[in-house]
Parts: sequence; structure tokens; C-alpha cells
Amino acid sequence: MNNPGYCVRCNRYTRSKQLYAVLVSGRKEFVQETLGRIKEICGRRDAKGLIGLVMTLRKDQKDSNTATRITVDERVCPECDGVAIVGRMYRRDEKKKWAELSALAFGFTDRAAEADGRDPARA
Repeated sequence: MNNPGYCVRCNRYTRSKQLYAVLVSGRKEFVQETLGRIKEICGRRDAKGLIGLVMTLRKDQKDSNTATRITVDERVCPECDGVAIVGRMYRRDEKKKWAELSALAFGFTDRAAEADGRDPARA
């Protein structure tokens, strides 16, 4: 998988535009449903859709003591303005420390980057 934090076309690292973070309900079914939605959106390389999902989850967030956290780093190439997404998931352990679930990391570049001939990363 290519590094979505790097613009292949311009040979430059992307810069963080906005970092979004959300705590997800601890219900196993809800977490699985959320992961499925993220996978679908990443498959379409829909940065706006993913950010919209995170914003919706933030509005619905009620329990700050949940054990699952998602971060979405919206990145932009300083040369061509292509958008890249770098997403990570974390789980809180018994000691209340956050540990990254690297197997559930996700990332992609937008469709415009693909049309420009860059190699998009897949989720």
C-alpha cells in the first residue's frame, strides 16, 4: 500500500489540514457497523463523506468513557492540492491508556489525485 501521507505525483509529503477525532460507542455492534461504513467510504475514496461520518459521530457522541477512538487526518499536497486521508483506530486498555490498532488503520487519496495519474492508496 502506498503512503497516503505522500503525493507520488508531486514527490512531496502532504501537510495536515485538519485532524478529526471521535469517541465511538462501546457497543460491539455499533463499532462493527461504523467500521463497515468507514470501509465502504474508503473504497470510494470519498474524503468529504468520511469527514461527514466523523462529524455525525461527534454530534451523537454521548459517552466520553468509551473504549474506542477514531482519528482522521485530512492531508493536502502543498503542490497540487490533492487530498489524502490517514485514519487510525485506538482502543483503551484496562489502565485507561490508548493503544493504536494498527490492523484497522486506513488511508487513501482522493479521486482527483487518481485522475492526475498518482497511485492512490487503498483502504
